[in-house]
Amino acid sequence: SMNSGADLDSGDEDFDEFEDEFGDAVATEVSDPLSGYNRFMTGFNDKLYFWVLKPVATGYSWVMPEFARQGIKNFFKNLYYPVRLVNNVLQLKFKNAGEETLRFATNTTIGILGLWDPAKIWFGLEAHPEDFGQTFGVWGIGPGPHIVLPILGPSNLRDTIGLAPQWVYLNPVNNLSTVSS
Repeated sequence: SMNSGADLDSGDEDFDEFEDEFGDAVATEVSDPLSGYNRFMTGFNDKLYFWVLKPVATGYSWVMPEFARQGIKNFFKNLYYPVRLVNNVLQLKFKNAGEETLRFATNTTIGILGLWDPAKIWFGLEAHPEDFGQTFGVWGIGPGPHIVLPILGPSNLRDTIGLAPQWVYLNPVNNLSTVSS
């Protein structure tokens, strides 16, 4: 049925109240010293997503069954245990670091190299994802300016710098090649 005029009037009053609530707000200009680069990189990422990443992801999901995709996702999540452990410790989150260690041991053994997640399913052990950008934030380092990274997308300077120790020293995929040589 159609709304009566009285219903519309009460809706307008709610809208007016909403407008009044934010009527005194002053828009502040956000500093973006990298705006030209950020605009360019956003355009690049959009084209890359539309022309490459989306078709590849669509093909991957068409070819690979859901259980296999989940197993691969679980495997890599398990593999990044060192990053989560170190950052939980550096943030003094020792309980979370212990839970991460139990998750890793359980999922690597019972979960067949992390393809399955019995730590969560059977024992309720949750992941505690922490990275160096978050650790720097806990240590009081401000976020810095907004920056759009190729492929990875929007970030800030602190999180971008936090990628270096994560990728160079703790990335298990990178370190596998150095162990084998």
